Amino acid sequence: MTTEDTESRPRLTDLYWARPEPEDLDPPLSRAEIAEVAVGIADREGLDAVTIERAGAVLGSRAPSLPHHIWLDCDLVDVALDTAFGEALPPAGNSGDYRADLREIALALRAAQRRHRWFAAALHTRPLFGPNSMRFLDVAVATLEDVVPDITEAMGYVSLISGYVGGASLTDAEEELSSPGEADTWDHEQVHRIVGQFLGGVIASGDYPSYARFLQAGAKHAETEAGFRLGLDCLLDGIAARITGRRPQ
Repeated sequence: MTTEDTESRPRLTDLYWARPEPEDLDPPLSRAEIAEVAVGIADREGLDAVTIERAGAVLGSRAPSLPHHIWLDCDLVDVALDTAFGEALPPAGNSGDYRADLREIALALRAAQRRHRWFAAALHTRPLFGPNSMRFLDVAVATLEDVVPDITEAMGYVSLISGYVGGASLTDAEEELSSPGEADTWDHEQVHRIVGQFLGGVIASGDYPSYARFLQAGAKHAETEAGFRLGLDCLLDGIAARITGRRPQ
């Protein structure tokens, strides 16, 4: 084996979270400061803008110390992700009501993903090895320890919930991007009138009788947050039914 082969192999220190935080840097620069910069760039400019070059520009005079912390652009994404997870951390321990605890965990994750629109999209792009992301998973799984003895099954339920939250957040973000902006030539009244005419034709066609009854009843699609909470409650009901069905009577 050549020296070149050895050097090309992945090393533990290639993982950002496996490296100790550098000390006594000149100029001083901490992980917390880098995290603030990375999240700020992602919030303002999107995740693709989170690069070493962009972070250096924001850091200004502190930029020379950045390479001691950050070796690759993906290190910055790891930092941003873990910082966002820190905002979703549930309290340690559980209340004894696993369903209520899981609901609070889901709502906290939802709130963090709504504050940081890139959060949900970035979740599956990087390994979640940061302290906040691992603590989030640890606390969430611990919520189910007393009622789900199979740890793999418990993690599966947590993954279902986080997947539902992430999917809803991605949908919200896409809808915001596709919403009419100030530059659009149609106003809301024009849109409602045209949509109303179209749906009137749908009702008259008789091709979609059940949907037509929904429209004729004056029913409205659930508001975004109400629809999210309805779906979350249905998911939690399903998990609870599986758990309850296996408990000894």
